[in-house]
Amino acid sequence: MMGFEQMKNIFRVAGVLLLLMVMGASMSAQSLNPVPWPTPAAVPPPIIQEPPYQTRPAGILFSGQIQSATLDASPGLCNKDDNPAPTPDNPPLPNDCKSTGGWIQANNQLIRIPAGTIVVMPNTFLTWEELFEFNPNTHQTDPVFETGLAMADIVRFPGTYQATIDYNIINGQSIAGIVRIAQDGAAAMEGFIESIDYARGELIVNGQRIQINDPKLTFEIPNPDGSGTGVILTKGRYTAGQSADPRMTVDQGNTTVRTATGFNMCIPVTPPGTYNNELGIPGVADPYVLVAPAGFTYTGMDDPQCPEINRKRDINGLGTLAIFTMNAPGDAPTPDNPFPQDPYAEMPFEVGDFVDIIPTQEMDDRGPFLSATEVVGNIGVSTAPGVDPAYVVVEVTLMGTAATPDPAFPQEAGVRTRVEGFTTDPTRTVDVSAIDYDCNGNLTFREPSWVANFPVEPGPPGIGKRGRWRVRFPQGGQFMPPTQNIGARVSGAVLGKNKSGSDSGEYQLPTGEFIYPELLVPGNPPVPFNFIDFVYLTNGSGPLPLLGSVFDSTQIQLGLAPAPFYPNQNTPQLNPFPYDVVPPLTCTAGTFTSVARPTFSSTPNPPFAGVTVTLDGTASTPPTGPFTWSQIINPGDPVVTINNPNSAKPTFIAPTVAGSQNLAFQLIVGGDGFTPASAPATLIVPIVVPPPNTAPAVTASSSPASPVASGTPVTLSAIGVDPAAGALTFTWTQTGGPAVVLTPTAADGSVQTFTAPIVPELTAPLSLTFQVTATSAASGLVSTPAQVTVVVNPQTDVVIVTSAIYLTRKARLGITATDFTPGVTLTVTLDIINPATGQPYSAVMGQAIPGGPGAFDIEIDNLPPPNLITITSSGGGVTTTGLTVVR
Repeated sequence: MMGFEQMKNIFRVAGVLLLLMVMGASMSAQSLNPVPWPTPAAVPPPIIQEPPYQTRPAGILFSGQIQSATLDASPGLCNKDDNPAPTPDNPPLPNDCKSTGGWIQANNQLIRIPAGTIVVMPNTFLTWEELFEFNPNTHQTDPVFETGLAMADIVRFPGTYQATIDYNIINGQSIAGIVRIAQDGAAAMEGFIESIDYARGELIVNGQRIQINDPKLTFEIPNPDGSGTGVILTKGRYTAGQSADPRMTVDQGNTTVRTATGFNMCIPVTPPGTYNNELGIPGVADPYVLVAPAGFTYTGMDDPQCPEINRKRDINGLGTLAIFTMNAPGDAPTPDNPFPQDPYAEMPFEVGDFVDIIPTQEMDDRGPFLSATEVVGNIGVSTAPGVDPAYVVVEVTLMGTAATPDPAFPQEAGVRTRVEGFTTDPTRTVDVSAIDYDCNGNLTFREPSWVANFPVEPGPPGIGKRGRWRVRFPQGGQFMPPTQNIGARVSGAVLGKNKSGSDSGEYQLPTGEFIYPELLVPGNPPVPFNFIDFVYLTNGSGPLPLLGSVFDSTQIQLGLAPAPFYPNQNTPQLNPFPYDVVPPLTCTAGTFTSVARPTFSSTPNPPFAGVTVTLDGTASTPPTGPFTWSQIINPGDPVVTINNPNSAKPTFIAPTVAGSQNLAFQLIVGGDGFTPASAPATLIVPIVVPPPNTAPAVTASSSPASPVASGTPVTLSAIGVDPAAGALTFTWTQTGGPAVVLTPTAADGSVQTFTAPIVPELTAPLSLTFQVTATSAASGLVSTPAQVTVVVNPQTDVVIVTSAIYLTRKARLGITATDFTPGVTLTVTLDIINPATGQPYSAVMGQAIPGGPGAFDIEIDNLPPPNLITITSSGGGVTTTGLTVVR
């Protein structure tokens, strides 16, 4: 995205050039304008002659109008006419057709487009092949395939199109690394909406038709958590649905039709107050519009996806408000807000709105018009403070690529990085980081994040512009490797979807500009662009189609949404690679057997201070682990204790936070020598501010772990969290068993010690129970008691295995043992894995003689012979033995 001040400078330069062109017209013959433009004389072009001192690739920043664009013959164009609506079960053919490379000519220069290239369009990603495939005028039977965007094309779209390419010269050939295409990267306009054509999705601005490029989609209206409602619609994301060129569309997941603060905007399918079930679902009552425009019938109802209630009116009848804060979802009417808004629905444009537009020139049977890839309304809407949904938008991205210094080519590593945007909730902070694609198509929000809990400008009477955040690193930071997308999240927000399927709580935008290594001294040889450090270029971005958000990727990984990937279409490492060394692959699609898929649960959700949060790895492959959980500490994050970090479902207690923020956790599955380790997976757990008058929460534990031997020193420990952020005082009481003396060893009473009593040999184990409460010095509130039980074993507990025999012909294992401690339970564990659980076989032994003490036995059928048998007594005794194998 380019700012208007920057564009005005460009226009000033353009004006000077135009003046020079007019002056020069009288001094030379008029230039010819062949239509179509000539195709290149030779492909590939002659080798570029570099001087002997240029021993490394030279990095080139390039921009020019597209003269010619061609597609390689192999694999070639996908079968778009034979299969116009491919699915994972009926994918495009031939295999890997979508990764086909080609050539592009601009400024009379030919540049190689490697296979696997992803082209950055104004608001979409396309493969090089899709530039040809998605051209409505291209067909499989054409002798030559065209994009319609090049000057040499026979059937062209209006205007000329510009390519901006970052490339290296490799052995005399220009090979692209980054490719961006737009009709005019600086094209923009502003103005007031004068009228709206609802059926065509058009705004009349400054007397010009502005049609939102919003193709029809068939989608299921989602619930806020992304699950389906069962209601299927066919329409555009923001309008009734129309597109002059499907390659130049608005963004379908990260909204580009929005308010200045990032809230989705829309054009309803019919004028306000005239909806009559055009979408096949009931409308929403319109309390504001009481008369239908000419040619329409008044129904008093609105498009439910784009209701008029979301344009709040002044209660004194002064029209729509340009600045207001929405109510929370489901809030009841109030005198100041008699018609509550729906923050999960979009907000309609109105006549009189001032809008910023990024357009493309197009033509239809009514004449020239502008097709908009982005429309931003000058409306300062905020969502309810601290309440989901909240929306965030990224507007500016610039990233330094660092690069390892080359002693033979002195260079200054490019490190400047900048990310800017807005949010609808200025009371919450934002987290900003890279969005990483792996070669299997999984998206992750890179943790530790670049910044966490970054403040948002509150606006007047405070500092800055309301809802704006600006993250700037002029001296660089830990941002490697370079990333295709940069993302932002509302701290503490639960990610989800609005009713039109756009993301809430997060946003991602392609990196608008990379800052490559630069010369240390003017006159030194040009340095290479370090594409070798771009993981998404070296490994590829995975299967197609590419996903649009981390939330969508997570839903697919967890099996909550179907995978859209074509099994035979993948984006590989760029080929030829735009560097003088071909990098090794660090990720190979489909080769892993372990995948970490972490989730969490809590009641309530999102959790606040004192609430127990359960991390869950059972959706992983394999679901039985082994698991390794850890917290990723971002600056300003409270550190929590993960209980049982190697279990499938560890827990932690939500800490006290001053404002909503995200805590990050990492899960690795496998890595025990038997199961290969998965790639680390990141889980974000939002922590919110608790409701008023929330009591402290306390947990208790004992050490050493129960059961303990007679006479053992035991430590009782309590940990508390006070939502009021006050000091806690802990009170322990014994609630069961023979009395023991508790001795405090911490000033706040959280830690107590005692000595376990002596339990005589051959008597039952003894249970001691305790409870602890925590009292807040700030609120005076007392927590719910936490309980802990300590079992004390008799002085000696002996387990003796009397027989362990495996019958080969029956695949049966029989074990008998004795333990004369009263009331004990014996558990047998084998050193072989149960494939159903992924854990060692384990079973509880029964009494050999019902009602008779001391003798135990068990038979286990249909399993291979173990090497070792371990029997563990609840009284503390343990023994391990081998076995006898017989036929």
